[in-house]
Amino acid sequence: MTTRSRRSGAVLDPALVFVLACTLFALHGTQGPLDRDLGVFLYGGEQVAHGVPSYVGIFNSVGPLSDAVPGLVVAAGDRLGIDPILATRVVYLALSAGCCAALYLLGRRTFRSRAAGFLAASVLACAATFTEFASDGPREKTLMLLLLLLALVWLLDRRWFLAGAATAAATLTWQPAFAVAVAAALVAVAVERGGRVRAFVGYVVGGLVPTGIAVAVFAADHALRPAIDGFLVINAGYTRQPSLLTDPALDVRLMWGGYAWTILPFLVGLAVLPLLLAVHWRGGGARRRALVVVLAAALASVGWLLVAMNGPPDLFDVLPFGALGFAGLVLLVAGALPEPGRLALVASCVATAMVATAVVAVATRTDELAAQRAVVDGVVGRLPPGATVLSVNAPDAMVLADRTNPTPWQVFNGSEDRFLNAHLPGGLSQYAAWVSQTQPDLVVLGDRNPEEWLHRVLRLQYVDLGTTGRWHWYASTGLGAPRLQALRATVAADRGLLPPPRSLQPGPT
Repeated sequence: MTTRSRRSGAVLDPALVFVLACTLFALHGTQGPLDRDLGVFLYGGEQVAHGVPSYVGIFNSVGPLSDAVPGLVVAAGDRLGIDPILATRVVYLALSAGCCAALYLLGRRTFRSRAAGFLAASVLACAATFTEFASDGPREKTLMLLLLLLALVWLLDRRWFLAGAATAAATLTWQPAFAVAVAAALVAVAVERGGRVRAFVGYVVGGLVPTGIAVAVFAADHALRPAIDGFLVINAGYTRQPSLLTDPALDVRLMWGGYAWTILPFLVGLAVLPLLLAVHWRGGGARRRALVVVLAAALASVGWLLVAMNGPPDLFDVLPFGALGFAGLVLLVAGALPEPGRLALVASCVATAMVATAVVAVATRTDELAAQRAVVDGVVGRLPPGATVLSVNAPDAMVLADRTNPTPWQVFNGSEDRFLNAHLPGGLSQYAAWVSQTQPDLVVLGDRNPEEWLHRVLRLQYVDLGTTGRWHWYASTGLGAPRLQALRATVAADRGLLPPPRSLQPGPT
């Protein structure tokens, strides 16, 4: 292959992967339901678009880019007259396809093979939860994965500054990416035959640039304290999560519930990845170096699952390494075949993965978003002008209602409950007293039941309107009997429009 054709393939191949992935993911549609977690990032993005910093608009425990990037998309969509949900879902579909293109680059560099790149990218695309979230976003782990893959590609290319910057950006999206990228970086620097100090300094300086920018932005917005609380404090001191060590049965159920049979090639790939390093060890050179770096990242990603696994999307930083291992195994088997059989095996595996992606995309496609809009519009539309709405675990409803919550506190679970009791004056009891005193006209609860702290207020000052899908509605007694009757009738009429919530993840505890 000539140098010119190699350069052409390096550009055209990932572009082809990107276009094919976009096409397959689009089969899932963009009208899937908006759930609590997706609502957190979309609501936070809308607040950022309105000039409210991350953690101030809605308090959460992941990185600030998880809602800052949706915020940029929402702001751009507003200028173009595009609905914020549609705008963010189209952009995050493109980011998901970008993950496939980046994995193509990583696979090609790891095995020095275009076939490996196509194989790995096609296997990643067919992971069920990844396929669903591709057009059901925005999800923070999609952006994290793209940045993490770019960091690994740049580590293999010895572009240390860019790798460090991508590591920091990935961490500022979802914190566990730090362990995966840094493990790979330390190994990449260690196996350098010369210039280790320069490589290490370049990587660290690259990481400090986005980190410094983030700190400066929060400081300028007088929001550094809530940012530190959300990014570091709540995770370090108040979060308890299940893991493969503490609750293996639960995590296996979560894994199978989120991926079903599509998880199998990834498990095979992870198992054979160390064997591939052993097979290619004697060959030395760039392939051995790449496999050592990739294996370090894979071990770190699997190691994190031993510490915390909160739901199927937590596997996003593990999936690429399973895909790479599976691609390497197929190439190893194909190497024992004559040329026509080799090509047929690789092509059939890629085609099978693409068909599987299309099947998952179509099989999981829903138009539930339209029904959600109708339900929220129907209930909120019955309120008098200027009525207030309070969300408890229901930021998705606030997005659909185009309402702003009176406080940044919307996600209530064990972690946030402990944090609020320790850091909010008076804790949750005082927050309940505030709800009682201000008495919002409508309270909407998410599909995770409210804590005991709110039960008494709801029982004494509110009328239970009933449940629609993942939301439970309560109306203030101050609205008066005629309006309460109308609200109750609306909820009863809408009850059959939405299916009950399908919860696959327990939430941080």
